[in-house]
Order: sequence, then C-alpha cells, then structure tokens
Amino acid sequence: MFSAFKSAVKDFMTERRAEIIAVPPGTTMKAHRQRFLIEAAETFSPQVATAQLCASCYRHTLRFHVKVWRRSKTCQSAAKSSNKAQVR
Repeated sequence: MFSAFKSAVKDFMTERRAEIIAVPPGTTMKAHRQRFLIEAAETFSPQVATAQLCASCYRHTLRFHVKVWRRSKTCQSAAKSSNKAQVR
C-alpha cells in the first residue's frame, strides 16, 4: 500500500514541480515544500488506502502472519516448559 501511495505522491510532485521550486518571498523552502507534501498526503491517502488494497496487502502477507503466530505459540510453549522446570 505504501508503494502505491509513494507513487501517487511522486507523480503529484512531478506535475507541480514548477510551483514547488518557486518559493514565495517570506516563506522558508522547508515550509513551502511541506505544504505540498501535506496536500499530497491529504489528497492521495484516501484514494490509495482503499478497502480493496488493504485486503490485498493482508492476503499477500497472510502466510507470514501464520508463521509468526505459530512461532509465538512455540515460544510460549517453550517458556511454559522452562518455567515448570524452574519451579520443580
């Protein structure tokens, strides 16, 4: 999802390049450029972060989630065994 957002922001910045480079008097370069980044974030975040894309990203990483869950269960089981051995 981040790569889709980043791509949209890059396109926005490319299209608005002339405006971004022309810093108005009395404004710092940082503040001027930050205004464009905020505008891009407010514009593209809702467009890019769709339920469909979130679901797709979730499905893509589901295998990893299962492996982490199994590993945490194994670690919990090992910790319980270790605690029982220490109590005896």
